Amino acid sequence: METRRLITAVLLSLLLYMLVMRLWPGMFGVQPPPAQTTQPASTQQAASQTGPNEATRQVTATAAMSGSLSVAQDSKKNDQLELGSGDRESGYEMRVQFTNEGASLCVGQLTSKYTESVKESDVGYTVIAPVEYPTGVRCSLATESVMLKDQDGQSYFVNLDQARWFHEIKKSDDGESIRFWVDLTRDDQKLVRVIKTYSLKKDTFDLNVSLRLQNLTDQKFTAVVTQGGSIGIRKEERRSEDQKAFGGSLEKDALDDIAVVQIDRPTLEKKSEHTFLLNTPDQTPVWAGVVNKYFAALLANVDEKGKLDGKMIAKIEARSYSDHKEMPLDLTTTWVTKPIELDAQASSTLHFQLYLGPKTDQVLGFGKYRDWGYMQTFETSWCTLQSLADFMAWLLKGLYFLTRNYGVAIILLVVLVRVVLHPISKSSQMNMMRMQRDMQKLQPKINALKVKYKDNREGMNKAMMELYKEEGVNPAGSVLGCLPMLLQMPIWIALWTALNNTFELRHQPFFLWIKDLASPDALIQFANPAGYNVPLISMMIGPVHELNILPLIMMVSMILQQKFTAQASVANTDPAQARQQKIMFYFMGIFFGLILYNAPSGLNLYILTSNFLGIIENKRIRRHLEEEAKLPSKPKKELPSWWTKLQSKAESLAQQYEQQKSAKGKHKK
Repeated sequence: METRRLITAVLLSLLLYMLVMRLWPGMFGVQPPPAQTTQPASTQQAASQTGPNEATRQVTATAAMSGSLSVAQDSKKNDQLELGSGDRESGYEMRVQFTNEGASLCVGQLTSKYTESVKESDVGYTVIAPVEYPTGVRCSLATESVMLKDQDGQSYFVNLDQARWFHEIKKSDDGESIRFWVDLTRDDQKLVRVIKTYSLKKDTFDLNVSLRLQNLTDQKFTAVVTQGGSIGIRKEERRSEDQKAFGGSLEKDALDDIAVVQIDRPTLEKKSEHTFLLNTPDQTPVWAGVVNKYFAALLANVDEKGKLDGKMIAKIEARSYSDHKEMPLDLTTTWVTKPIELDAQASSTLHFQLYLGPKTDQVLGFGKYRDWGYMQTFETSWCTLQSLADFMAWLLKGLYFLTRNYGVAIILLVVLVRVVLHPISKSSQMNMMRMQRDMQKLQPKINALKVKYKDNREGMNKAMMELYKEEGVNPAGSVLGCLPMLLQMPIWIALWTALNNTFELRHQPFFLWIKDLASPDALIQFANPAGYNVPLISMMIGPVHELNILPLIMMVSMILQQKFTAQASVANTDPAQARQQKIMFYFMGIFFGLILYNAPSGLNLYILTSNFLGIIENKRIRRHLEEEAKLPSKPKKELPSWWTKLQSKAESLAQQYEQQKSAKGKHKK
């Protein structure tokens, strides 16, 4: 019998979780307007025939075959061009590596201040990396194409992401820079020079980028540039999708009101041509990029003074060039400019700043990053009071300052919250237990009234109200007893959010085998790096990479906590109800144990601590009720309070409802 109940509980847990995962994206997913393509008609047709990852390659071939516009380029490909340093003592915050093919950024790696993994403590985290396709490699910030229109209205289109740009590197004491350039020619005549400059200074997470179009002729041109964004950020969160593209836009006629839009990878996968418009026609797009749970690569269009601009940007799209299952790293953004006027022998320059760094409030919560809305790229829950979550994170960091161990700080934070909420929790549980105890005593009389008035519903309701009044029982007490518990929920949800999103927990050890509070505790690491897919279970939690102990202990603690709660509230329940409750104990414990198996150990430590404190609290409350039951009953001499007034009001409303219901019944007769 016990085995059957256990199997039933497991199956119910699996079914409920799969149902929630199925409905969640539809309930809370972002549904943006479809993006419009910006390529010429011939290019669109080629793209539809070859697929999204071949579209830009086909553009290059089309331009080359026309012979109307070509590129004067370097004869050699060079992929070993670097700025900055990965050494934390160098003064730089990052090391960036470029290729002259497309004048693009291949690798953006932070210094060892932000380590790649717990095991590789001397290797900096790689925020963005090249993405390999069957047709070649794509890197970040590639200038994809330029379309020129001359005075006669003739248009020329050429793709530059495969062109080999000329380059030179300059170094100084406070920073380094690299300059790329190519010439766009027609019939051996140089028309426009495209100059792209990256500059990196010490003690900053910003990589400055400028794109200059220089007219080399005596005639006027109009140019439209398609500029690539960041690409190659990897997934950090096992349980959910954390690879997202964000776009920030200025609202119409607003100078500082930033509207932020986001889209995750699975949603983008379902869009037409794998594109998503990050701004509306009446908005001015100013920044966009890709993020995961802990790091961000955000590109902002600025003016010469470093302030947000966007006046020359027509739109920004989120994009992927391949199917999600085949190429999970190619989430990126694409910038399209408005027509840029190039007078004879004149030039025009676009300025950008690429933020390449951690998603921490110590960095993004101050100065221009705060004003630009970068904090909105943080993970939040739709049901969380963000100010309360921020306060919980502040408390956690304060406790860490005292203990110098985030695991101990988590335990102390849970204890602190439990102590503060204990009076409310105690009042709530005791009211509910007393109400259930009183209702159990009245159950024989209630059953007798049901038999007596089985054909007279109005008479039964009236008799029930009289019985409650005689025995001093408030039927609304059970509902009101839940109110204090509901008041606690925002606090616990905020605490959950704070622990789940605190960057400082990353790579922080607790004790013994728990080396990273932001990852599963991993007592035993399995041999297969890709993990093992367990039937049914992996549909909920993904591949299993290690043996995690904390979720299993948490599962047992949750079953014990619910068991003690039930014993304290309904000690004399009937056998059938006891069996149902037992199944529910197993169901809830197994369900939460499964969905949190791959959760960060910090979250499981928080739930485990809360469960054990809840067991102790329940035992004390049950002991208090047992002692209270042994005392002789005394008339209540309580002063009116807001709570007793609320209970009286609830009872009055219940009586009014019954009277109105009775009056409606008489009117129908």
